Amino acid sequence: MWSSLRKKLILARGKMRRQKAILHFPADCTAVARLLDEGDYEKELAGEILRVLPGDSEIAYLDVGAYVGLLSLPVLRYRNAKVYSVEASEKACRLLEKTRDHSPFGKRWIIQQAFISGREEDGFFHQHEGKDAVYSGLAPTGRGGSEAKALRIRTSTLDSLWRSWGSPRIRVIKIDLEGAEVAALEGSANLLKATRPIVFLEWEKQNLRAHSRKEADLLEWAAGNGYEVFRVPDDTPVTTAAALQVAMEKTESFRLQPA
Repeated sequence: MWSSLRKKLILARGKMRRQKAILHFPADCTAVARLLDEGDYEKELAGEILRVLPGDSEIAYLDVGAYVGLLSLPVLRYRNAKVYSVEASEKACRLLEKTRDHSPFGKRWIIQQAFISGREEDGFFHQHEGKDAVYSGLAPTGRGGSEAKALRIRTSTLDSLWRSWGSPRIRVIKIDLEGAEVAALEGSANLLKATRPIVFLEWEKQNLRAHSRKEADLLEWAAGNGYEVFRVPDDTPVTTAAALQVAMEKTESFRLQPA
């Protein structure tokens, strides 16, 4: 484990060696601080993503809300994997590109800046700076310690990005958009119909309130689109609103599996 002094030095420098790359991140980044404290970043979720990757020669993974790439890098270790990292923050995208440039993954790692929602329209992005940038999103959730700046933006859909990439066969998707996860799914109908990927997403109460979403919206979307919901990491099926409420007390991560 990292010593306290070593952690402070790494967080102040804004870079560290990570999975065959030099990971770049904002100074004092909360996500990297968590990695240093726990020895890994979202270890259970990362393990589940790697567990369901197909064993054949074709792996295309879509990381939506990639931030600085902490859940992109583990997949890139697989030589047959191509990763599409989508991130809203321009600063985070520049850091992702620096990480890619200091890695052996350049040809297999596509980085795209986009504000993902259910449709293409004008809106606002609430941008936190520095260590709280990970809490930025299309609605102010109040989770970041700093005040967010509202930026005028134009949203995109995953379907439009997918078509621009040549409609690859996406096998696994991870979505972490601070409450806009189902909106992202609503804007990916063609992608999901064509490739039927496994989807991992964050589903957190405070984020949902900021987007005027109900907890049960996840189950309603899944039922209407031929998916089943499972709790991560213990694979418990979630089939009712009551079961979802209980699950959300224990985890923020869920897997959507094609039925």
